[in-house]
Amino acid sequence: MNIAEPGERMLAADDWRTRSAEWFYRRLAARLHGGEDMTVSDFLPRSAEGLSDHLRLVMADEPRWEETAQRLISDEGCIHALTRLASLPVALPNAVVAAVRGLDADDLGKFFAEAETKLLTPVSRLHLGHLLVACVDLNADYLARAQLVFAGVLSEETKKTWATFHALLKWTFLQLRQLPATESWSAAERISLTWIHAARIHNELIAVRAAPAVVESQFNAAHLFLARNPVLPEASLHDDVSAPSRVTHPRFVARALGAILLSLPLEVADALRPANADLAGCR
Repeated sequence: MNIAEPGERMLAADDWRTRSAEWFYRRLAARLHGGEDMTVSDFLPRSAEGLSDHLRLVMADEPRWEETAQRLISDEGCIHALTRLASLPVALPNAVVAAVRGLDADDLGKFFAEAETKLLTPVSRLHLGHLLVACVDLNADYLARAQLVFAGVLSEETKKTWATFHALLKWTFLQLRQLPATESWSAAERISLTWIHAARIHNELIAVRAAPAVVESQFNAAHLFLARNPVLPEASLHDDVSAPSRVTHPRFVARALGAILLSLPLEVADALRPANADLAGCR
């Protein structure tokens, strides 16, 4: 962009801030850390187009995750591509796994250290464990780290985290459906961006140690208010088979972890398989 006039540059910068999801998230983090009084509505991005651009989603009849991943890696780098794509309840694209495996030993160690601090939702933790396993041949210590990650996903603490994340997920889903700019989005695009946004605000709230019970209560109340809106009945949410209201921690963890284990060599899967007692709550 080549804008000569200072006034035009300022207008262009203001327009970018209005549209940019990343700017919104950084500003949100600054407000949270600054202790500002905020309402639930402050957590909705001002631009639906900016949220779509944030994911670089390539759509045809359905999302093209490999192309999306390649665009994100090229534009934003490996760690940012991972944090966005690992928010989704779909397998990580091969492009992400290949990019991570292509890092040298020092950079790989730094990458996973940063990923540990950024991948905080239950689904992101599952992706982290799977990615660690994918790199075991590069560093045998990653198997033990993956075991800890998977054990954590099954913990009582994560069940509480899931309840908070689920409230954010349901609220985001209904909020995005109300925005006129999302009317042209496919169901897959709306669901994908719902998970991306819910994960980011979840992580920002965790960073300031927001009380999970308070967050859950406030966003559940906001979700129920939206769901009662005659223009957007709750029935429409349940009619969508991909809708977040159908997702529960036990069902999600059991299916996702099962899919991961089935994709691995038998000896690796056996080393990672949780004890029956740990799985009891996921049946």
